[in-house]
Amino acid sequence: MANTFQMDVVDSHHKIFSGEITEVTAPGTMGYLTIMAGHTQLITSLKAGELNYTLADGSNDVLFISGGILEVQLHVVTILADTILRSDELDAKAAQEAIDRANEKIARSPINSKEHQQLEREIQIMKALIKMSRTTNKLRIKRY
Repeated sequence: MANTFQMDVVDSHHKIFSGEITEVTAPGTMGYLTIMAGHTQLITSLKAGELNYTLADGSNDVLFISGGILEVQLHVVTILADTILRSDELDAKAAQEAIDRANEKIARSPINSKEHQQLEREIQIMKALIKMSRTTNKLRIKRY
């Protein structure tokens, strides 16, 4: 049996996942990183993207996160995310509509304004959500 460790994934409202896993791959701001049992302690920021993890029984799961923080302690990984969605909660159409609305607002906002920066971040999050939605749809198609 592979070495396991505890992982807790939480957002501002509740705990999304808590359990024993063998590895997790998260979207760090400098690229994806994989954490396995015995990893050195660290804290890093996360960007929008897929959070993939392997449970102790060998099954895999994936969540979408809009950004946050990953902390690795001796036997525990904690992920604090701004927003977390399960793959069945992804809505690519709604995300594209949000991108369209944000682009319309960007056209009317000053380039260096806080609003402009916030809209750019929202667009990046929605693009990551759409990308993950397409990936999970392909996975569903392949299973059947």
